[in-house]
Amino acid sequence: MSRDTDADVLLITALPIERDAVIKFLESPQEQTFKGRIHHRGRIGPYDVIVLPMFGVGNVRAAAAVTDAIAVWNPAQIILVGIAGGVAKGDERSLGDVLVGEHVVDYELAKDKPDGMQRRYRG
Repeated sequence: MSRDTDADVLLITALPIERDAVIKFLESPQEQTFKGRIHHRGRIGPYDVIVLPMFGVGNVRAAAAVTDAIAVWNPAQIILVGIAGGVAKGDERSLGDVLVGEHVVDYELAKDKPDGMQRRYRG
């Protein structure tokens, strides 16, 4: 790391429940505020880790959070933590699986729910 603010790993979370689950794994977590954003900093083994919650769900918010984080902390690795959507075929995916994407594509204008489509973006 080259600067005092640099971090080895940035963990981005969309929901408070995801943030809280990740913070439990940090050694000596500290709540900090930088540029108006509350985040947690700690260590996992030899790695300096930042846990940064987004201001909500969606690709646009994720992109904004990551862009800000790169400028501030210059992380070596960025991991989006949370629930990955998709249609499972049988038991091909299980709780705890790690999905690794090669691209980020904005496709989620709505969420398909049992009672119909729920629009994610409201104008």
